[in-house]
Amino acid sequence: MNNLKDILTEDTFQRFKFIENIINKYTIIDTDLTEINYIKDMYIEYTPNYTIIEDSMIVNNIAKMLIHKNSFQEKKDELNKMQKLVNIKENNLEINILYYEDSYIDKNLINKIYSIIKVFYKINGLKKILFIVALCNLKRVISSEIIGKNNVNGGEDNLLGIYIYRKEEVLKVIFHELIHYYKLDHKELDNHQSKIYKKFKIIHPESFLEETNKSIHESYTEYIALKYHIAIISYYTGVSSKIIYHYEKIWSLYQVCKILKHYKMNNFKDLYIKEFVENSHVFSYYIIKFYLLWNNINYSPNIDIIKILENPEIIKIINENMMLNFDKGLTMTLFELK
Repeated sequence: MNNLKDILTEDTFQRFKFIENIINKYTIIDTDLTEINYIKDMYIEYTPNYTIIEDSMIVNNIAKMLIHKNSFQEKKDELNKMQKLVNIKENNLEINILYYEDSYIDKNLINKIYSIIKVFYKINGLKKILFIVALCNLKRVISSEIIGKNNVNGGEDNLLGIYIYRKEEVLKVIFHELIHYYKLDHKELDNHQSKIYKKFKIIHPESFLEETNKSIHESYTEYIALKYHIAIISYYTGVSSKIIYHYEKIWSLYQVCKILKHYKMNNFKDLYIKEFVENSHVFSYYIIKFYLLWNNINYSPNIDIIKILENPEIIKIINENMMLNFDKGLTMTLFELK
């Protein structure tokens, strides 16, 4: 095993402190991790050729591509501070990594960003993509009564490319957006949305409406992105995929309990009677994803999300951890590479 303190961020070890007492509470289950191990076997770290650009006009114009009318103010403020960028240009691929003038960009991070895109290409085929990755110091934290985009979201995609605006969890978010871009996100899962929203009283204020913001497929997207991320964490740390998977399950459990507690719920069944108000896909990103992750549930055309969410064993596990000591962090992963 490698020296984990040289490989993982300090934030990883801080997060671990909150779950160390429940890591061994649940048995590490032998589950089928063929997909994760395949990704790990396919992964190679490359060192790309790149150019550093410090022309403020060029950097500002690229940063503006991440700002639109729905961008939250903190995001706009941080993007306006970007002063430098790393440019990688190849056939069918352009990556622009933006960072602050007074900060140092680690070559290892450049290599990892490039290499995870390459492994995704290798597994899923080549597509022409523009990446803009802004390494903004925007932490995922609970900072408001209603959890929204400013608290949790880190990227987006459109027909032209993929746009990332948080340094935190940047590698996992790249996988998440690639899954969307390649249309591997099984949007047919949104057929369950009306039923789920009604049963669990999920409410979207403002313009974040069910009719225009289908979100159930986000749970599966996040689940698959996490599998890719586990493969990469295992590759660099030398820790088995089975152990990493187990730790991520426990972290996901911790985050679910934290969110329910934030919404003044004392147990899972409070979701049936109390409103769950969100301005992002919080229920999907955290709660449905947790259920998929806990039992390693793969997609099938007959998948029944309601039935999955009513699993009494998992409800019991959530309820018995509602009194943990919770911080304010909202990262979707426990592990994070430097």
